[in-house]
Amino acid sequence: TRWFGGKGRPFEVTAVHRIGQVPGCVDAGPAVVDHHVELTYGDSEGGTETYQVPLALYAEAETRLDHAFI
Repeated sequence: TRWFGGKGRPFEVTAVHRIGQVPGCVDAGPAVVDHHVELTYGDSEGGTETYQVPLALYAEAETRLDHAFI
């Protein structure tokens, strides 16, 4: 997506840390869990970046979101 700074660069996910769950989301819909994801780049520039990645966790499959399934 356009917010990903490493577009076109080879990378590996080197760490994932769950920060926590967004309060109040369980009763109102899907659980929303926030993560920090660290990437290490495998090109000559190297380096790492950390992204904050919120994920919505549904109890049942949501076919309208198939394009975003991870």
